[in-house]
Amino acid sequence: MVVYNGFLQPGWKPGDRRDGITLAQVADQIDYICQAAGDAKYVGIGSDFDGGFGLQSAPSDVDTIADLQKLSVHLTEKGFYDTDIAAILGQNWINFLQQNLPEG
Repeated sequence: MVVYNGFLQPGWKPGDRRDGITLAQVADQIDYICQAAGDAKYVGIGSDFDGGFGLQSAPSDVDTIADLQKLSVHLTEKGFYDTDIAAILGQNWINFLQQNLPEG
């Protein structure tokens, strides 16, 4: 899941305002992906704040990468369990890397 306004709101383009695009929409997209894939273990977050899209292309309630932890509130409201939220917020990436990177 890429936290990019252009993927969250149809018609949004770089230079448009961030107002009205929130982490609640990110949670909606995560929920959609989990429903389609059948499980939360298939979702990871990519932000690209560090040179990709940049903060100006992130939801209005995101000012730093640390704000992504606010997603847990929205995901809890959607009925996600703590273990699924932990997986989405990083454990899925750790599992993927441990399974796919060469040892050593």
